[in-house]
Amino acid sequence: MKTYQLIIIACCVLWGNITQLRAQAVEEFEELDGEYCVYIPNGGSSSFGKAVPSSVFGQDFTPSGDLKALVIFVDFVGSDSGPDGNGGLHPLNRWPAGELPVGIFDSATNSLTYAHDDVSDLSPIGNPDTNAFSNISEYYYHMSEGSFRFLMEPLKDDNGNAILIQVDASQVNFYANINNLVFQEIATLFPNRDWASLGFDIRGDAPNFEEDQSATFANPQPDGQLDFSIIMYRNRNSWNPHPVANGGPSPASTGIAGIGGNFTVNNSFTAREGFTYVQTSTNRGSAMALFLHELGHNFIDLSHTSLANQVHGEYFHATNNWGMMNFAQGPSISNAWERWYNGWIDIEHDVNNATDNGTYILNDYMSSGDVMRLKLPRIKDQFLWLTNRSDATNPFYNRAFNSAIEVVDDVVISRINDTDPRGLFGFFERVAPQRSDVDRFEFGANGIKVMSGKGYYDLKLQEAEPTTGNRTTVNLLKDLPNPYGEEGEFTGYRFDVFDIDGVADRINYNRSSNSTAGNSPDKRNEHGQVINIDNQNVFSRKLLNSQLPDRKYSVFTNPPITNFIQYSDTQDVLSPVILHSLSFISQTIGNQVSITVNYDDGHIEDDFRMTGNIFLPSNEDIVLDTNVTLTVNRSGTNNKRNKDTNGTYINETVFIAAANASFESSNDSTVILDEASTTIFEEDSELIMGSDARIIIRGGALLCIKTTDVTLDPTARIIVEDGFLNISSGIDISANVEGSIFPFPTIANNITFCNSSITGPIHLHSIYQTNTGNVFCGNDVTVDVSDDVRLTSEQLIVIEPGFEAVPGSFFEAEIRTEIPQDCDIEFFFGVDGEPGVNGFKGRNQTFNNLQNGKSLAISVYPNPSKDIFNVEIMDAKGPFTYQLKNLSGVTLLEDQTSTTNFRIDAKHLKKGVYVLMVSNSTLSTGYKIIKF
Repeated sequence: MKTYQLIIIACCVLWGNITQLRAQAVEEFEELDGEYCVYIPNGGSSSFGKAVPSSVFGQDFTPSGDLKALVIFVDFVGSDSGPDGNGGLHPLNRWPAGELPVGIFDSATNSLTYAHDDVSDLSPIGNPDTNAFSNISEYYYHMSEGSFRFLMEPLKDDNGNAILIQVDASQVNFYANINNLVFQEIATLFPNRDWASLGFDIRGDAPNFEEDQSATFANPQPDGQLDFSIIMYRNRNSWNPHPVANGGPSPASTGIAGIGGNFTVNNSFTAREGFTYVQTSTNRGSAMALFLHELGHNFIDLSHTSLANQVHGEYFHATNNWGMMNFAQGPSISNAWERWYNGWIDIEHDVNNATDNGTYILNDYMSSGDVMRLKLPRIKDQFLWLTNRSDATNPFYNRAFNSAIEVVDDVVISRINDTDPRGLFGFFERVAPQRSDVDRFEFGANGIKVMSGKGYYDLKLQEAEPTTGNRTTVNLLKDLPNPYGEEGEFTGYRFDVFDIDGVADRINYNRSSNSTAGNSPDKRNEHGQVINIDNQNVFSRKLLNSQLPDRKYSVFTNPPITNFIQYSDTQDVLSPVILHSLSFISQTIGNQVSITVNYDDGHIEDDFRMTGNIFLPSNEDIVLDTNVTLTVNRSGTNNKRNKDTNGTYINETVFIAAANASFESSNDSTVILDEASTTIFEEDSELIMGSDARIIIRGGALLCIKTTDVTLDPTARIIVEDGFLNISSGIDISANVEGSIFPFPTIANNITFCNSSITGPIHLHSIYQTNTGNVFCGNDVTVDVSDDVRLTSEQLIVIEPGFEAVPGSFFEAEIRTEIPQDCDIEFFFGVDGEPGVNGFKGRNQTFNNLQNGKSLAISVYPNPSKDIFNVEIMDAKGPFTYQLKNLSGVTLLEDQTSTTNFRIDAKHLKKGVYVLMVSNSTLSTGYKIIKF
């Protein structure tokens, strides 16, 4: 019996003012045939010349104040259908040709079923109506805590009755032109209508993040343009024959975030901003979700996250999340970053470094607006957001429209539970650290990932089922915990689904911020949507039971607190997990959650497994606690695009401790290096091993100790079972090493392992000789009882006459095709926190800030700021001198500090741009800061 999920699709495009392809929503609600999208500019202009732009001003409109959208229902002349919309040449369920739609429109009230047309219909803040989650107007009103009142009213005749516009599109097939026909018809019907008096023009047009264009019905500021128009077509692109010219419309999409021009409405009004619903859904859940998705693009240039359009951006893996990109699947809320970026709430607890260590209280997210933002250490502009959902009566914690159904042998048998659990919820964000960071659509793609309370695992494919739109759903089996593997119940599952461009054995990766499921295989990311794990329904997009239980969380827990792991498609590698010392402990107390934050906690308290690329940066101290085991081995989760010679899509694990980093293995602790992993202690790093601590090297793993800063208790042991050990020539730790000790690597084309010119026995005590060339042994070389000799070569081993291994000795000769031989591995570190700027690629470079290299590496946040600037200096020793200068070079503030974290109080300064100079005895740097 096969169990899978019925997946249904819609896709959209965007017309906008910025020359950038931005939006194409692919949601899983209703089966449609659109497969691609285009971008058609409106002809407007965009200017980003202001010194301090702000997301709260919005792009196409400011998401505050009052706004009423004009909704225009449109049918094509010549449409043909039966009485319920399902007959004739042009069927559309619940929308008969020549009539108004059913399901999304209520003829009794002359209004939409999922939006209000009057502010008096809005339910009170703090006491939302039970069905508020299924209404767009209620959604914006309560997410904004009452600051944004968004209404939608259908086009009506002079008697107040909603009407249908019919256009003859037999001579045109481009929606910019078809929309023009719509407004021509409206101008003919209402040549003298005062649209401002009806509330459709009360504010200015297209703020482009530069100025507040909000207004209210009580204090309108009309500009002669309709504020926002929504054109909803009775259409399916699959109709044949189609009433639009050339057999069908172009683009063949579901929606367009724009209307494609600046159209004349009548002698006094024009229309430029809006949304074109090319293939209108008569399912209110689908319609509402698409509007929230596309309007998110419209007013804050919202990036595709939560696997929308199968977008992966800079990352190989992707995760689901709650918010505007996943409204109808997940909980019916805007996530904390969205609400903050829109200016709807402020950050109650903005926690940045060790000076903020302490205990904080989170009240209910929707009732209070409380959020916590934790800055991730050692990495620029990446954050963990935490919220508490405790109010069991708040309807926005429910899933408004639950489209996931279970199908067994083609029979619908059940729906899943659509009530979201209460508790603490978290997600990581790498989109925009400040409201002044705008135009982030491309950079922020896939820049939000859920922190799954269920952790991450190696998952094995049990069954895959292609579904509508070339999507694939998967049933999986859970294997070992893999905290750094990035796959679990709420993620996509990366595997090779199709042959792409005739190339098998490849997992396709698309960096685009707007890829789509409907495109041909070579245009989309290959992954499966997780439906079932261990024969239990999970429906990953629903984010069921994703809350974080009360416990401790760090980079060494599952789930871990980790940075975004970027992908290089040219190198086919991932950037590393950056280890750090941040942890928090959560505890639920009634309806509140207590969060205790500690930026100085680098302890591994429980058995833990590390896979992939892992980087311990300078000035970080990590301690493996007593009786705890750390395993470093090969991931069981795909982490590369191309299949290797072993038939897998998995790169070997590499763990590097940088200069000035410290790793301590406490008493009776164990480190297991296994499965061809490589661990490197760089020069000037520190390795400490307590009493009876163990490092076990097996499975072809390699340990490189390049540092001389090694402190080993006399009882500590490094045990080489079946692996490789390379020790700095500057230290002697032979008393602490057991097993096969060897100089590694010895590289030459031909190596004589046994010197034939020497007479008599040669005792080779505990030597493990590794070569990339040929190995020769012979001529009176004897391995005695006390000897332990292993020969390894990639090519040829010749044992000549005269070689003898006496009984009781150990001798082994092996041909290996994969011999680790690089103790100088360099990581790909991805890109940093600004679009288009290359990141750090050298293993000895820090992975913290934009400003690095021969100058001091510093970070300043928030920047711009109204008052306080936090300054963090990385990988340098004090004392430090800092000066704040104006652009004329005049020093306004000067001081010294011995700490690497300090604050500058700029309350007394005028608004403007300043230069912060920071220096120590050898290095200096300058950093631009903005006071607003």
